Amino acid sequence: MSMQRPLEGLLRPPVEWYSSTLSLAAAGLLCAYTTDFLLPASVAYVSGIGLSLFGLLRFKQGHRIWRYQRNLKRMPAYAMSSKQLPESQQR
Repeated sequence: MSMQRPLEGLLRPPVEWYSSTLSLAAAGLLCAYTTDFLLPASVAYVSGIGLSLFGLLRFKQGHRIWRYQRNLKRMPAYAMSSKQLPESQQR
């Protein structure tokens, strides 16, 4: 059995925010303290931009999961009585 799309775990906690926070903090530290990391300024800034882009991407992925879970709670309640259930004529 082949799957056309991968399974999505949209009901799990948005753990992407952990890596997003860490990479954005690392980018800020890298750009603020370039000499403490023994890197030339150009390398530190390029690395900081790369970490920032990665952090923003992970934040966007986590926000998608959070938004899906939030909208699940907003769905209206659906109820029907037992008389409204369809019956089979054969059984």
